[in-house]
Amino acid sequence: IDVHMNRLCSRVAAVSMPTPRNLCRVLLAWLALPRALLQACFPRQRDLDVVGTTVLHFASFRLRIWIAFLLAGTCAGCLLCALLMLFGWGAEGAAEGSGVVKREDRDRSEE
Repeated sequence: IDVHMNRLCSRVAAVSMPTPRNLCRVLLAWLALPRALLQACFPRQRDLDVVGTTVLHFASFRLRIWIAFLLAGTCAGCLLCALLMLFGWGAEGAAEGSGVVKREDRDRSEE
């Protein structure tokens, strides 16, 4: 837990330096990527097919559920936008009231 900054930086430099050993590790990691993606899409017989079950569950939803999802997402986005605008107006008013921002310059923050 107690790490000296010089040791930390030297470790980061040793790992990120393009030595043949590090380049070999990077190459092996990139070569393993297609295998990992294929295993995610087509799992072994005893493993759960997460992607397949997700697609099947999404396909089983009725149109009214999809409409409810879209409506709920839109309402949540609008509520969050209104909340952030409310906090922004409060901060703008506080900055203007304290004299940090002039009244004629308050619209410049939106540019």
